[in-house]
Amino acid sequence: FAIDDDGKLRLHKLRDIDPIAAYASERLSRADIRLTELQQPHYDRFAVADVRYLAMFVPLIDHGAEPWLMGVYAPEDELARKIRDGQRESIVLGVAVSVLVVTAAIMVGMILLRPVYTLQRQAQEDPLTGLLNRRSFENLAQRRLANAERQRMDISALMIDVDSFKPINDVHGHAVGDEVLQAIARRLSSGISNLDLLARYGGEEFVVLVGGSKTRARNIAERLRALIGEEPIRTSAGPLSVTISVGVAEFRTSGEPLEELLKRADIRLLSAKSTGRNRVDSAA
Repeated sequence: FAIDDDGKLRLHKLRDIDPIAAYASERLSRADIRLTELQQPHYDRFAVADVRYLAMFVPLIDHGAEPWLMGVYAPEDELARKIRDGQRESIVLGVAVSVLVVTAAIMVGMILLRPVYTLQRQAQEDPLTGLLNRRSFENLAQRRLANAERQRMDISALMIDVDSFKPINDVHGHAVGDEVLQAIARRLSSGISNLDLLARYGGEEFVVLVGGSKTRARNIAERLRALIGEEPIRTSAGPLSVTISVGVAEFRTSGEPLEELLKRADIRLLSAKSTGRNRVDSAA
């Protein structure tokens, strides 16, 4: 760790500790390589202050979109001399020690960063249901829509509202109402694929972004409606029969903003609520 001029604590930057390693890392980032897909060691050769170096980067830990790589560098002349002198064992031992040291450093780093990852996850999740919260959903959904427009893919939004939810809170209390929302979140999650985007949008309202045709979106909406209403939800106040209404709107691939898509889905939701509840209404 280091202390800035203003007295704040920060992590050391790599260039402060090892300028040569930082330069090798910058060269790797500028290379035409997809680091998330790196499966084999990557070798590099460069010069710093008239000294030539050889570097090797090896994939170490698969961490999703942010994989861990191990980098080792050494002066080219020193490596050549060791090989000429028959000291290959020293190189192997050095690399082995480097792997152990780097692995230990990574494990310590992951332990130190665990609270950061926890805070990031909490900032993205709805604390009651564990689903995405509204802000995270909107950020991810905007990217999905932009990608769908580029690739001319079909995508639709489902606005979901729990029917007659206020009486549940009024009669049984908010704690039971929370139990109902948690059970609904679990059932909704079980009725969509991992590629679909589900969030608690606010109160007793949920939203889903699904890929595929409008027919698929309506079929998913009907499946979710059946999952919620097919059997009572078990609560501390006893089993409660709950239904949902769903509004479906298909994305217009003509630069339509997310808020307009959700607004059209919400209009269909209001139509479903006003015509009897426990039904799906899709835009014409």
